[in-house]
Amino acid sequence: MKLNKRTLKLFALGLLAFLHTATRIYAISSSNVVMTIIQYFQYADYLLLLGGLEVKGYRAKELGLYALLGVVGVVLTFTSGEALFLCAILAIIVSKKENYEEICKVLLKGTTIAFALSVLLYILGVSNSGVSRRDAIALGFGHPNVCGSVITTMIFLYFSLSDKKYRKRQWIVLIAGILVNLFVLSSRTTAVLLVLLPIIKWLLPKILKKQNRIIKVIICLLPILIFTAVMYITINFDYTNPIHYELSQMLSGRPILNHYNYQQFGFKWLGRRIEIDYTALQGHNTIDCSYLSVLLQCGIIGTVVFLLGYMLTLYKSIEKKKYSILAVTILILLAGIMENSALEIVSGFPLIYLADLDGTYEFGRRRRKKNDS
Repeated sequence: MKLNKRTLKLFALGLLAFLHTATRIYAISSSNVVMTIIQYFQYADYLLLLGGLEVKGYRAKELGLYALLGVVGVVLTFTSGEALFLCAILAIIVSKKENYEEICKVLLKGTTIAFALSVLLYILGVSNSGVSRRDAIALGFGHPNVCGSVITTMIFLYFSLSDKKYRKRQWIVLIAGILVNLFVLSSRTTAVLLVLLPIIKWLLPKILKKQNRIIKVIICLLPILIFTAVMYITINFDYTNPIHYELSQMLSGRPILNHYNYQQFGFKWLGRRIEIDYTALQGHNTIDCSYLSVLLQCGIIGTVVFLLGYMLTLYKSIEKKKYSILAVTILILLAGIMENSALEIVSGFPLIYLADLDGTYEFGRRRRKKNDS
């Protein structure tokens, strides 16, 4: 294969997916030495992504926007200590002029290789986090829910390769994913997401073909609506309120943890470094919510960019009638209530669709395809 900028950035994106998934393997994440080595590989991968950038053919307005996003990403990396935001921006920018399905293919390959590595290490007895609640196993990952999230991401990527009617092979993959999540991983949330995928994909064309502007607006505002609901519960959570308590039970205690961490850290314009005391609250503490995580780590400014990115992805998917992308994006936003998946560019891959991959729209202005007469 000829080594050029296109090959370089596709390789870098595939490596990005592999490294992102590999850090969630138990044998790797539990070793400080291996995690440090992978961190250096990630830094090298960011340089590869930068090497894949192209500036020819861009208007000054585009370059200015990319530069601004890059500066925001760098600032948030320093304030939060996390490079997730910068990584997402780089991945979106380097995907410019590339076919969306092609990007999904390389992300799927990288994630699948890392998943296979995890299963292999589990079979060999090298990576085994033990038996979790409800007799669930993690197939080499740190937790069954983590494994479920990886499988769900792979299936979402696989189903994003085509917007046509599902084929028999796709149904087999989907059903297998649901069964593994339910009976091996005991991960109900990810199983529900996979069940909803074909249902939402089937409903969207029927709902949107009526050209109902209100429905389109509601779908585009979904990130803000979910964020507002999550933050309202987070800020106003009352331990003595029976409704709040039942809601917390339904969401595996996440509202309680969110409220606690909100009180501990608060909000800032540019975010902050979050060092969680994992045993602070009833012997367990974590932040399993994309909306709270982005607000705490990336601040108000980062949150605005995060929400706007997903809103534009939804809008463009509706305009282009890309119902697979639209269905997956909606499900990722819903999963963000209970997971941090919407924050990461690999599991939140529909954001890459913002890169104007099909060449028909550019900053809201229609341009002609090459094969247009």
